[in-house]
Amino acid sequence: MAKAVLKQFPAWKLAYDAWWQRKGPGLTKGYAKAVDPEFWTLTKEVLAAGVADVLKTFDNNVTADFLGFDDLEHAGVNSDEVESGFGNVDYVGFRIKCPTSTVFGVAHAQKSGSMLGWDERIRRLKAQRGKRFSEVDLEAENVAWRVKSYFELPADERWRLLRDIQYRFKELCRDKPRAELEAHNNAKRQRQIEAGEMEQRKEQRCALSYAKFKDHAMVTTEQGLTQLQAKHAAKILGTTKDCYIEALRDQIRAREHVYDQTKLKDKLPAIGSNNTLEEEKRIEDGLKPLFALPLIARHSPPTALPTRERSQAVAPTELAKVLLVEYAKKMREAWVKLGGYMGKGVFTLPRRPV
Repeated sequence: MAKAVLKQFPAWKLAYDAWWQRKGPGLTKGYAKAVDPEFWTLTKEVLAAGVADVLKTFDNNVTADFLGFDDLEHAGVNSDEVESGFGNVDYVGFRIKCPTSTVFGVAHAQKSGSMLGWDERIRRLKAQRGKRFSEVDLEAENVAWRVKSYFELPADERWRLLRDIQYRFKELCRDKPRAELEAHNNAKRQRQIEAGEMEQRKEQRCALSYAKFKDHAMVTTEQGLTQLQAKHAAKILGTTKDCYIEALRDQIRAREHVYDQTKLKDKLPAIGSNNTLEEEKRIEDGLKPLFALPLIARHSPPTALPTRERSQAVAPTELAKVLLVEYAKKMREAWVKLGGYMGKGVFTLPRRPV
C-alpha cells in the first residue's frame, strides 16, 4: 500500500523513508511476534475484542454517506476500500469463528462477490454507481463475473470442491486450531513454571542477603563514618572486605536488605563498581543524608521460599464454566447451519439484521 501511495505522490518518499528507518524495525518485530504461533492465540483475542468497532466502521463505509450533497452525486458509496476490506474479514471471522486461513478465504470470496448470482451482482452495481453505470460497464462486469463466479465453475468442479471441503474440515477447522491452542497453553504453562522458579530464586537471594547483613554494625552519624574510615585507613581502595570503599558498600547493602531502604524512596546511592577516590567520595556523600532517617528493620525476615503458593494451573471460575458451555452451544448451532449450507452447495452467509 505504501508503494502505491508513493508512486502517486513521489514527493513524500524522503519523509516516508526517514519515518520507516525509525519505526520500521519495531513495527516489523512487533508484527512477527504477533503472528508467531506461540502468541497468535493472544493476538486473536485482542483482534476479537475490537470486532464490534470494526464492524461499525464497515457498516459506515458501505452506506451512502454522501447522500444529500449535489456536488458529491457521483462519489463512491464505499469511502474507504481498505477499511471495508478489513471489516469484511472481521465480519466473517466474527460470524463463523474459523481459523484465520479459512476466514480470509471466505471473506475474499464475499468481498469479490464470487457467491453472488448475476442478477444480484447487477443490482448492487447499479445501486453503487448510479448514473455512472452504462452498457459498456455491463459487458465488462459480465466478463469479470464469469472469471470469479463460483456458479460459472463446471458442475463436477463444484462437486469436487465441496467434497474436498467436507473431507478437510476436520483437519483444518478442528484439529489444527486445537493443536495450536494446546501448544499455546503448553508454552504458557512453561512460562508460569519458569516465572515461579525465578521468584523462588529471588526470595532465596533476599533471604541470604538478610541473614548476611542482619547483625552488621551500622553507621548512623558522621562521627561513626570518621571512625569507620580510621579503621580502614591502611587500605582505602580495593576489592576485599578490609577496604574502606567496600565497607561503605556494605553499609548500602545492609540498608537495602535489612532496613528496606531503596534508591527511589530513600535516595539510596548506587553501589557502583569503580575503584577510585572519586567513587569513594560519591558513596560517602550519598550516605550522609541517610543518617537523618531512622533505621527500622523489616517486620519479618524474607523466607527462602515464596510466601504464597504459586499455582501451576489456574482453575476456571464458575462463571467461566457457564460461559464456556454457552459458547460451545453457539458454536455447535453455527456449524450445523454451515453444514446445511454446504449440503445445498450454497456459501452465502445469512444477512445481519439492520
